[in-house]
Amino acid sequence: MSQPISFRTDFRVEWGHCDPARIVFYPNYFFWFDACFQQWLQRAGLSQALLTERYGVIGTPILEASARFLGSSTDGDPLHAQARIETFGEKRWRIDYQLEREGRVLVEGWEVRAWVARIDGKLRSLPVPSAFREALAAASAGDGRLDPDISKEMP
Repeated sequence: MSQPISFRTDFRVEWGHCDPARIVFYPNYFFWFDACFQQWLQRAGLSQALLTERYGVIGTPILEASARFLGSSTDGDPLHAQARIETFGEKRWRIDYQLEREGRVLVEGWEVRAWVARIDGKLRSLPVPSAFREALAAASAGDGRLDPDISKEMP
């Protein structure tokens, strides 16, 4: 993969995502990061269960995650999410995320995921199959750039 790949989706903040001050409770942003990646898998015709069936892996666990909170959101707000993978390592890859509302980036974050199987009762990282990388690339939203104004694409 010589070009970055990306995926875009939308979420709406609901009352239950917020704390008593009606501000999104921060762990929900990590949930939306994961939900964005799972939707990307679905667009690629995959799921964590299919990865287990096809490749014998237990999935794509998160090894590291981080976020930087630049603004707040509340119930009813539309959130535009974008995920980007610059490159794949042999056994792991990093996904960068942006969540924005009305052209303003509210959260930037990233996850490092690995291709993991259970071998002889132990979890082991294995090389990421090229078919997996190609499936995500085929489901990519475009050129892989994080677009600071993806709100133009929401109906």
